[in-house]
Amino acid sequence: MDQFASTRTEYVVDNYYHAITARFPRLRYRCGWDSLLLWVPLSYLPTEIGDAFTRLAAKSGGRPPLVPAALVKSDSYMNRRGKNRSITPLGRPSPHRRRRASTLPNLTPTAVASRAPLMWDILRVSLWILAVLALFFFLRFLWELVPLSNLRQRAVFITGCDSGFGRALALRLVKDGMIAFAGCFTEKGEDELRKESQLLPGELHTLHVDITKDDSVKSAMKHVTLTLNGRPLWAIVNNAGIFTVYGPDSWLNISSYEKSIDVNLLGAIRVTHAFVPLLKKSGGRIVTMTSVSGRLPGLFTGPYTAAKYALEGYMDVVRLELYQYGVSVHILEPGAFKTALLSESALDERVESIWNNLLP
Repeated sequence: MDQFASTRTEYVVDNYYHAITARFPRLRYRCGWDSLLLWVPLSYLPTEIGDAFTRLAAKSGGRPPLVPAALVKSDSYMNRRGKNRSITPLGRPSPHRRRRASTLPNLTPTAVASRAPLMWDILRVSLWILAVLALFFFLRFLWELVPLSNLRQRAVFITGCDSGFGRALALRLVKDGMIAFAGCFTEKGEDELRKESQLLPGELHTLHVDITKDDSVKSAMKHVTLTLNGRPLWAIVNNAGIFTVYGPDSWLNISSYEKSIDVNLLGAIRVTHAFVPLLKKSGGRIVTMTSVSGRLPGLFTGPYTAAKYALEGYMDVVRLELYQYGVSVHILEPGAFKTALLSESALDERVESIWNNLLP
């Protein structure tokens, strides 16, 4: 996946911003060219095709993309590719699946000519479908350019603002004069945000939030309510997430899954439950960061993928249920971006940590 990773991390922040400030935002944002053109289309194809692509990526170059060297060198890593493999090499079809030329139908010129009207009908229908799709995307492009009014009066609560996308989004909103409540896990994150936003025209309020604890999330909701003092809360952004373990499922234990699910899934549910009453009053929005890992599985990402799949499903359900209250739900599905989360050194550390836990 590393060869597909984008360096334009601000693209995710742009999508966040559009989901909050556009009058007609999308329900799903595919962030990054790999998400839009590769991973999402693969997720709609038969499972066999997606699995074949994943295996192909794993076999090319001797190691799956983004897999640290420590994992490749270990004795537990997959089966070695020996000379006497029973599996036919990629790109070479098995002999028993090859079709003989003699078995192909012998189409006469008359038979081909009789199919010409049918082929023309298919082509004509295909062109109509393409024209309708082109018109739809053009109109949607114009539709999405319409911004909301009174942006400076709109307040947004964001989780995971210590660094990365959450931090950049909070500063972007305040720069445009909006009200941002930046939930941080550390005091250092709060201090740095306050210093960086001192000269910006909007309002930035930092607060400590631990989304794995109900009391902390409820306390954050009360703080936001008191600070707004009757003003509406326009949106919440479920941005906080972790990617702490990376390795084969046989190396992991239940605690690895519990930690990922507690933050990536239950954390977003806690925040949503706490703030939905405020959003019902304002007819606001819920914006949630999921991942292409919530649509297409990848190697060695069991805890992360399981949580993101569940989060996608939860947000789809909430979107249907909150529609009657005028609350809209929007999902960001970013692909691979070159951030500290996916750096080679960070992945190596995760693998080494799991490997060390396996040692007697």
